[in-house]
Amino acid sequence: MKVTAAYIGVILIWSTTPLAIKFSTDSLSFIVAVGLRMSSAALLCLAIMAVLGRFPRWDRASLKAYGASNLGVFGAMSLSYLAVGFIPSGLLSVMFGMAPLLSGVFARWLLDDERLSWVRNLALLVALGGLFLVFRGAVSWRPDALPGLLASLGAVALFALSGVLVKRQAGHLDALEHTTGSLVLSVPLFVFSWLVLDGQLPTEFSTKSVSSVAYLSVFGSVFGFMLYFYALQALGPTQVALIPLITPVLALALGHVLADEVIAPATIAGGVLILVALALYQLGDGLRARMRSQTRGPSVTG
Repeated sequence: MKVTAAYIGVILIWSTTPLAIKFSTDSLSFIVAVGLRMSSAALLCLAIMAVLGRFPRWDRASLKAYGASNLGVFGAMSLSYLAVGFIPSGLLSVMFGMAPLLSGVFARWLLDDERLSWVRNLALLVALGGLFLVFRGAVSWRPDALPGLLASLGAVALFALSGVLVKRQAGHLDALEHTTGSLVLSVPLFVFSWLVLDGQLPTEFSTKSVSSVAYLSVFGSVFGFMLYFYALQALGPTQVALIPLITPVLALALGHVLADEVIAPATIAGGVLILVALALYQLGDGLRARMRSQTRGPSVTG
């Protein structure tokens, strides 16, 4: 029951995150918006741990786990914030539909998982076709969308790799400690990035930016990451990565209704192909095995 609730919570939070990311950059640069989000979330997590009389561990094994997480917390999030300046927020969620497939590939290399079946290899090919349509449609609709597409693809790759590495490194940490340590470690990375990429203190804070940063700090980072890490440790990276099969539909609807976002038909077709590939990747082997057993029929003895 707890795992199911965490799973649903992640779906709801991730569905609203792309649009909240876009809104948070209304009056802030992308690196300031994401840096404020993660810094605020880190302070909140430290406060929660202090109330509980705890503090994150900084031993070698824990640092490895926090470092693995920051491929997603720092790397994937920074690229995601950069991407929404060029592409619709809902399209970012569609791009994250590639995460389960990349997770499977990374898990095969890093966790010694079983070799991918021909069904899953077919799903990868279908997803690549969908990705091609997404790129073609978005660039033809908005020629300046290419940097956002490349940034979102990089974000997806880092997110998937982070999930696999976390599964290998973070078994000794609970969700709160893992979230807190990862966020604290991300703060100097964001500060350094701000100094290099921006270096200017914001002079205006719109209500949209402030409320979005606050929402993302509390729900997107603290509760979202805790629920994500909890579900990841309980279910594994591939099952958790199934979430992007659901969230794109909700994210696209929110972007259209609340931000008047429009997506090219070819991009929508590519997104559908990616979701079909996800379904094939996650369910194809099971359906194939079930059909095979039904074809053979019950064994007769006697």
